[in-house]
Amino acid sequence: DNDSELNALKNYIKLNIDDYYVFIGKNNKQNDYLTKRVANEKDYWFHAKDIHGSHLILRSNGVTPKITTITKCAELAAYYSKARFSSHVPVDYTLIKNVKKPNGSVPGYVIYTNNKTLYVEPSSGIQY
Repeated sequence: DNDSELNALKNYIKLNIDDYYVFIGKNNKQNDYLTKRVANEKDYWFHAKDIHGSHLILRSNGVTPKITTITKCAELAAYYSKARFSSHVPVDYTLIKNVKKPNGSVPGYVIYTNNKTLYVEPSSGIQY
């Protein structure tokens, strides 16, 4: 039923990093839900580059986060990807307004522009 489906969508990972809320999808449907429904255009979107993984949303509240915060989010996005056990993982990030979902594309698939790429060591974020 719709209730259990919505609960499954809302069961994404929620963290607090440097006084920002961070949301991480655990599957393709949660990734879609976060990127299309939860995020607003001032939020930042992170994803391991060319690697299957979670969409990570940094709720910015219109504030430009420090590079240390952006790096922590990139480390988390690397951790929640197929590159978890790699080092020096490329993670792309951009404002959510630059992330588009093509009509009819599969869950979790997006295209994005104006991104920057950070190379990071994956981290679970436990120490933040």
